[in-house]
Amino acid sequence: MKPDDFLNMIIFLSFINGAISIVVVYYAITIYKVKLAYESMLEHQSSLQARQSYENQLLREKAEDMEGLITDIQSNMEKDNYSDLSTINSKIQALENVVERHAKSWQLEQAFEKRILTSLGELQQWAKRMGDDPTLIRGY
Repeated sequence: MKPDDFLNMIIFLSFINGAISIVVVYYAITIYKVKLAYESMLEHQSSLQARQSYENQLLREKAEDMEGLITDIQSNMEKDNYSDLSTINSKIQALENVVERHAKSWQLEQAFEKRILTSLGELQQWAKRMGDDPTLIRGY
């Protein structure tokens, strides 16, 4: 083997080694970024679920208040012979507005959570595709 051939072989192997190192570092950084994004999304989802649970509890409490008010209204109507209907109607309307706003808020939160879950699924599919990538496996 000539000295020039040996030198060319060493240069070629160094180039290949450098290229493999760059690919491995690139995939490692990409995997780390995906992992961080996935953890952040999970944290955000748990935060949204906690908030949704809180809003649902408030909605249940308002519904119980409304039931109590309806019972109170019925008893007052029997006592007062239906004399104070305008005040009672305004209270019922106010409670119905509160319940309606909470229901709309809950629907918006459901839609947002559905988008989060879709994004999370896409991230999981992307991570699976990266794991199934034969060039990534050969790099190790």
